[in-house]
Amino acid sequence: KLMGNSKIWIPNFLKEKKISAEKVQKSVNIIEPKLKKFNDYIKPRFNILGDESFNYAVQILIILCAATIPLLGFIPFLATIPSAGVCCLAISHFRKDGILFIIGAIITLISISAIPWGVTAVAKFFS
Repeated sequence: KLMGNSKIWIPNFLKEKKISAEKVQKSVNIIEPKLKKFNDYIKPRFNILGDESFNYAVQILIILCAATIPLLGFIPFLATIPSAGVCCLAISHFRKDGILFIIGAIITLISISAIPWGVTAVAKFFS
């Protein structure tokens, strides 16, 4: 169940969208080789993520990264840093990749250290 529903709700304007099979196949042909190459790099290694406590660490770091996005969004492209951290942490969680977890944790620290710039930009925007 997702938020109390047994099915995922999709807005009507998305349900009514049609994509041709040719466009889908073209996209798959472009993306598939890149994903295969990416998949070769992401593998279970440096197995610190096997412990249940690291599941909580990943979740806390993802929440911290996500919390910085609104503050950093006022500076163009700066919100991509915590977004990259969320991606690294989520992939490391599912693939049990400890190296990617460390990279995601470092990106989280960089995101948190960028908060003063974001707060300053918000203050200037609203003053």
